Amino acid sequence: MVPEDEEKLSVALAKKIEEEEAILRERSAERRRQQQEEESPCDICLKPLYNDEWQPLSNCTHMFHNACLRQHLKSEVRPLI
Repeated sequence: MVPEDEEKLSVALAKKIEEEEAILRERSAERRRQQQEEESPCDICLKPLYNDEWQPLSNCTHMFHNACLRQHLKSEVRPLI
């Protein structure tokens, strides 16, 4: 591959990554808006979330209680959520 092609590919890849990150940010923001409008459950324990006790992840729209997420990340067996 010639350097010009590598540079074009690199620029295209960077643009695609930026677009995907923007989509994820929008999804996360939409999930936060929904959570504020209605009682959404924690995706780990399934109990209701309230305004100050949830932790969104930047790369998905799942929502968790802070304590549930900490416990989940510390566990040796981590099922997919």
